[in-house]
Amino acid sequence: MGGLKGISGLKKAAVVLIILSMVVSLGLDFFRVQAEGEYKNVQVLLDYDELRDLAAANGLAVEELALRFKKQGATGVIMRERTLEDLEKSGDIMLVGGGEAQILQELEPSFLGGNKPIKENRYIVTKDENVYQGLIRSLQVDPGDYACGEEDGYYWLSTFASEKDLIKKGVGFLAQDIKPLAEAGLSVVPRIRSYGSVCLEEVEGTLALFEKYGMPLVTFNDEALPCLGEIPALAERLKEAGAYVGTFEFFEQQGMASLALQNGKNVVRIHSISENEMPQYYEEKALERFNLAVTERNIRALYVRFFGLEQPEAALERNLDFVGSIKADLAAEGFALGEGEGPKSPPYSVGLMLLIGVGVIGGLLLMGEAVLPKKLVWAGGIVALIGWGGMLYLAPVLARKAFALLSVIVFPVIGITAVVGQEAGEEKKGFKRAVVLLLKMSEISLVGAVIMTGLLADKSFMLKINGFSGVKLAHLLPLVAVPAYLLYEGESGREIFAKVKKLLQDPVLIGQVVGGMVLLAALGIYLLRTGNDSGVLVTSWEMKMRSLLDQVLGVRPRTKEFLLGHPAMLLLLYYGFDKRDLKKDALLLLGVIGQVSLVNTYAHIHTPLLVSAVRSFHGLWLGVLLGVCAIAVINLCLRYLHNAESDAGE
Repeated sequence: MGGLKGISGLKKAAVVLIILSMVVSLGLDFFRVQAEGEYKNVQVLLDYDELRDLAAANGLAVEELALRFKKQGATGVIMRERTLEDLEKSGDIMLVGGGEAQILQELEPSFLGGNKPIKENRYIVTKDENVYQGLIRSLQVDPGDYACGEEDGYYWLSTFASEKDLIKKGVGFLAQDIKPLAEAGLSVVPRIRSYGSVCLEEVEGTLALFEKYGMPLVTFNDEALPCLGEIPALAERLKEAGAYVGTFEFFEQQGMASLALQNGKNVVRIHSISENEMPQYYEEKALERFNLAVTERNIRALYVRFFGLEQPEAALERNLDFVGSIKADLAAEGFALGEGEGPKSPPYSVGLMLLIGVGVIGGLLLMGEAVLPKKLVWAGGIVALIGWGGMLYLAPVLARKAFALLSVIVFPVIGITAVVGQEAGEEKKGFKRAVVLLLKMSEISLVGAVIMTGLLADKSFMLKINGFSGVKLAHLLPLVAVPAYLLYEGESGREIFAKVKKLLQDPVLIGQVVGGMVLLAALGIYLLRTGNDSGVLVTSWEMKMRSLLDQVLGVRPRTKEFLLGHPAMLLLLYYGFDKRDLKKDALLLLGVIGQVSLVNTYAHIHTPLLVSAVRSFHGLWLGVLLGVCAIAVINLCLRYLHNAESDAGE
């Protein structure tokens, strides 16, 4: 860190561990880059209900319209499990209350087979035996019960359920909906509902039906998967059918991670613009969103909703053109349309993970050597090594996540304190020297990224079945550790304790309270804009800037890196760090944010590794450019003020 001079035995051991870890990590990263480069097939899936409505409004058969969309690039449709409301709208059933049924029976005594309707009941009537049998299964009605029957070609059943509970109930799929689309060469993807106490036996009927027509992908409709208590059996059934599980981005579903893992990690990530969001979008904006999802987040299925359905007659050509544009955009990015296998997973073994993890222990040894007695550090390193092996044996995924988090905290702290601590002082440095120091610091920080990507080099992380844990901590702890180390560097524990005690006993001024509140507010905004909540508090101008950078650079850099962190750190390195100068303390905090963001970019394992590397490159060169410009402007202003003071003195 700040005082790393000479090479002690402890430092040599730490460096060896880090190099060993990096060699293994880079090997796994190479496999990952290859796998991501081969993972190129994308499915374009239409919404069946919207397709059906658009076809009806334009006087076309659903399969005829589906074929037209297929020519434009659609590969399949997502079909939600039908509800009683859907069946009523399509004319497959009639849903009447008990009072209405009594009136109908007065008009036609044979209605409901002559059974007298009960006013409190609701009655479902259909002429289609397949629909009737499906309702029997879905509503769990005993065919021998008085509450259902058949008379003169009409099938009926009754229930005590309220209309509110009944109308949205899933009642399965109809073969006559699936068959024409499958024969047209489109994949039909079921979206199975969860309702009541659904068991695997009921879901099996759906799976068997779709298996007749090919079932490359299965999705689920609700926040919790059906038959949660039978996930292993459901996963085994899907593996037998060779079906992938579709996971919807930004839509958490209870039981999905377990199903995906037990299904052999055979997952397709699906991106869609929700129905609520659609009014805010137009074609160009939607295309941009789809493009980013595919190129930057390993999305391999696009769930496409139609524009302008409030005027469906006029919407046909518009949406045909839209699907054609999706196809063209994907082709321009080097992607192909169609189903494909998931990405290959880099090789995994406990031995490989053990070797990668020792790099984190090496980093901890370097940090400990700077502030603790060497014997204590050696003892801590041995304990850490034993603990790492034990964690890998008992809870391998948790162990990998824990050490991945440590890696992105430890190495930015080492990089910043090593460079800033060694270069502390009032004297200015040249542009070239400051840039070299920033790059050196970034290289050390990126060691943490390399080790972290090695620890998480796994298909489950690439497909976001698992994810990096501790994002907020990774962004917060270096902000505390770096200033604390640099402010108290070289002081004994007793001296530090005395200073902290005096600080706590000093009176608090109003200005300090206001400053503390401002700092806490800034910290809150910073943390809100990290991790899963990173879209929070993003202004419209920033969204426009991001879009522009995406278009110009292909991959946009992180705003907090190129606009704040890297320029601030370059200013600090150029003018020299002085812990007595509050302005430089502020620059230090901003600079830490830049280094932390640089490393945490790679924690998005579902983003292709080369995309993250390009993002970091753009962040660095843009940050350096802005920093150099800022230094030039500041020097010009200082020169002007100096000349003005000289003239005034004369």
